[in-house]
Formats: sequence, C-alpha cells, structure tokens
Amino acid sequence: MFYKFKIVSFFSIVFLIFLSEISNAQLRLKIRNVVDNSFITVDPWQYPLMKARIRAELSGTPVKLSKENILILENNKITKPFFVSDFIQDTSSNEVWQMVQWYTRRDGPNLFTNNQMLIIDTFYVFTGTNLSKIAGVHNRADLSFVKIFNSSDDAITDIEFKSGDPGSSQVVNVIVKALKGQIDGSGTEGQIWIDSAKVHSNNFRIKWDGWSQDKRPPPLHIWPMMPYFVRLYYEPKDNDYHTDKLTVYYDHGHKQEIMLNGHEFHIQDEANNLKLIYPKGKEIFTPCQQVEIKWDGYIRGMATYIDFSSNKGSSWTNIGLSDDSSFIWTVPNIPTKSALIRIRQSFSATQPT
Repeated sequence: MFYKFKIVSFFSIVFLIFLSEISNAQLRLKIRNVVDNSFITVDPWQYPLMKARIRAELSGTPVKLSKENILILENNKITKPFFVSDFIQDTSSNEVWQMVQWYTRRDGPNLFTNNQMLIIDTFYVFTGTNLSKIAGVHNRADLSFVKIFNSSDDAITDIEFKSGDPGSSQVVNVIVKALKGQIDGSGTEGQIWIDSAKVHSNNFRIKWDGWSQDKRPPPLHIWPMMPYFVRLYYEPKDNDYHTDKLTVYYDHGHKQEIMLNGHEFHIQDEANNLKLIYPKGKEIFTPCQQVEIKWDGYIRGMATYIDFSSNKGSSWTNIGLSDDSSFIWTVPNIPTKSALIRIRQSFSATQPT
C-alpha cells in the first residue's frame, strides 16, 4: 500500500537545544566562509573528509580549541573531529582561526535529485563551564555524481538478461557517466576518480571499454558528462535464477549500483505478499533526516525497488533498491504534504489507498 507522510523544513534537536540554553554568552563562535562573498562555510571537496575554519572568543580574546572541545551534529548523528589545527593567521580578516577536520557520517551525494541541496551541520564547543554553538553550511550538490545509463542514454536501475543455457553468453552495453564533478570552494569543477567498476559473482562479467580517447580501465579520472562504455556479460553456470550488482566506486567512498537479473524466477501467485511496514503514514520527516524504510513479504533473490512521489503519485522517482527488507533513505529538501513511498518487485508493486 501507499502511505502518506509529511515533509516540512525545520530542524530540531531537543537535548542539544536544552544544552544551548545553559551556555555562557561570553563564549562566542565564528565560522569562516570557504571563499569570500559566499555563505558556504564547510568544504566537502574531499568527501568524506570535511573541513571548516572556526574561531572561539571569550570576552573578545581568541580561545585555542582542541579535538576534545568540539562536537559536530550532523542531522541526528554526533561526530568528533580528528584534527584541529593551531591558530592560523588570516590576512583578510586580521584574525586567527583554527582548521577543523572530520569524517562525515552522512551519506554521499543525494541520489534522489541533482538539485541544489544545502546541508546544515552544527558545531558545539565546550570550554570549562562554557558552551556555544554555530551552524556550518555546505552544498550537497557540490559533490560528484555518477549514474549508469543504457545505450539509449536513459538512466537505469536494473538490467534483465534473457534465459540462457549454462555456458552461453549474453552481452548488454551500458554507459557510465559523471553528471557532474565535485565542486570545490572556489566553484571549480574537477574530474571524477573512478576507483573500480565490478560485479560480484561468476555468472556475470564486466569489460570496461572507456571511450575513443581513453580505453584504460579503472582506476582512472573521468571527465564530467563524458560517456564511458561498459560491456556486461551474463554467462550462467547453471539453470538457476541469478542476481548480482554492477557497482561503480568513485571519489573517496561514493558508489552507484544497478541490479543485474538473469534467467527466470518462478514463484507461486500466493507468494505475492509485498507489504510496506514503515512509514505507516502521517509521519513528519525533516530534510536530510535518515529514515529506515521497511517492508515484508518480499521474494528473496529479487531486488526490491523503492520509489518516491512528492505529488500524490502523479509522478514517481526511484530512490534506491535493496536485496533485503529495508532501505536507508535521506529525506530530500522538498517541502510537501503530498508525499508517497512505494515498494515494488518486478512482479508486483504496492498499490495506492
């Protein structure tokens, strides 16, 4: 069934708000823009490594911070920095700042949309009996984004191979394309580093063809919007139903996947009991919140697809797939009271109510 829930644009963390109320007003925090004339204050250029420059003042005097003084709130997760620099003199502001570095616990690029998506992190600084906080902002759309397309240049989430005898071989051509390179604080778009592209079972095989000017296989840098051609082979070893994934790993931990299905899967009609367990309906979620979507009654060995609609089902966007009974979804920054989630397998889908 479809279940309605609401998405609204607000952020609230109760226990940390309570802590902020007891903070000492004398402790003041400042956060430096990544570049001048920009409101972006957190640099995600080396994702998952994040950077920000902050300054703590007590009655106007700079306070030197250490790793133990800082907590970073990323949505509902607490992160600690692994590095805090000494004072760094900034000539433009004539002030001293400290560079803070941490590994984000957030997911990678927003797979739902390429639209601009601002992410807010909150820095909490403790010094003795003093507590202060300040928000940092980065643009999630600045992260690199890779998708997989068919030979007609349509984005795809899965490939169905026909039935084949053991020892036979079928091939499908796909395109790996970086829709954008990661953008640094100066607005410069970079190349994308492809760590590897692989399948995970011996019933499927991959051959990276690249393009006419660069046929090297990964690891390598690729250019934004340039098509890189890949051949996928289905070579069954028996007559069973086979599933796998084509996984493209890129830029320090990102990945993009499509499902691969081979042969026929025989099921009984009464086995179609696919049921959405959570969300139940009428939930209120916030942008960037991570929600575990759960379901039951799925057929093991077949991918379950998760779709999202912000307009009561008039249009749908696939937000992911899973070979299990759950999926972690990052709520997009799309305020709406008409959102729907549906789950489906190739033989069925949840129906609207």
